[in-house]
Amino acid sequence: MEDQKRKLPNVFNKKQLIALFEQIDDINIFMGCIVALFCDLRISEVCNLKKQDVDLESEKVIVRQGKGSKGRVVMLPAKVKPFIEKWFRLNDESEYFIFYDTPLLAVGSL
Repeated sequence: MEDQKRKLPNVFNKKQLIALFEQIDDINIFMGCIVALFCDLRISEVCNLKKQDVDLESEKVIVRQGKGSKGRVVMLPAKVKPFIEKWFRLNDESEYFIFYDTPLLAVGSL
């Protein structure tokens, strides 16, 4: 049997990322996309992420119940840390990283 080569994923370049983020006008979605992109999280993981799972001091994010109901720990890039610190100061009303009135809206929005 011949080995099948794995296709490399398509990756956005810097210009494409800037154009994409300029189109986002909802701060919850913007911050959800930032943490998803830089921490390699799935949409459902971002929607279920709690603030207590983001450890700014050790620059780690704990993902609970990720794909296959497995948890994992991912690194929080230092460049993203100031954005999240400010986000936590501005959004202190919810235990979740992003806040919407209904969970279905959150999952469908990202």
